[in-house]
Amino acid sequence: MPTRLYLATSNFAGGVPPISPAFDAVWGNTTGAARRWLIPSDVRDATDLLGDTADFAETSGVTIDVLMVQFISPGLLAPVTIGGTLKGQIRVRESHADADMRAQVIAKVVSNDGAIVRGTLLGPDTGGLGSEFATSLTNRRFPRGGAQSLSSVSALAGDRIVIEVGYRAHNALTSSRSARLRVGQSAAADLPEDETTTTDLNPWFEFSDTLT
Repeated sequence: MPTRLYLATSNFAGGVPPISPAFDAVWGNTTGAARRWLIPSDVRDATDLLGDTADFAETSGVTIDVLMVQFISPGLLAPVTIGGTLKGQIRVRESHADADMRAQVIAKVVSNDGAIVRGTLLGPDTGGLGSEFATSLTNRRFPRGGAQSLSSVSALAGDRIVIEVGYRAHNALTSSRSARLRVGQSAAADLPEDETTTTDLNPWFEFSDTLT
């Protein structure tokens, strides 16, 4: 059975994760990147109100990957080999139409203390610009293009899933351009699988594998 996970805010009753796994080396800019919980559906907290992240800006003048939030799961209850696919939906917006930003996602498995990377499930999308963010909060697929096949990783009991969410900026501007995400768990329904919805619904990621 697929495993759906939700994206907590900084106001989540469970606080923020107690560990700080290293950010993936693919990110050219991690300034201000936050760490938040990745919440299994069976413990989703409807009091964690939907809200925007901060604006994450870049001024590089070159194509660059910018990390916004590192989402970290509770420890897995049992050993499991994770494969299959990963898909997700998040409302996002860019500050200007010339920002040329689109989804970037990295997924991996780390030890319970975050110090050891067991393996990378999904590496970076190095393709060109497509599915550019709108300038108002609008649904987008994370990773881009919908469900993506994962590299198999063997996880131990207590290991955690880490999903790093950000954007790739394709602009050549040195003036500041930024993006933000809409996160939280309080809506009565989840975002659909499209790139048009503007309704304030729950963002999510979903593994095709069963994870506990």
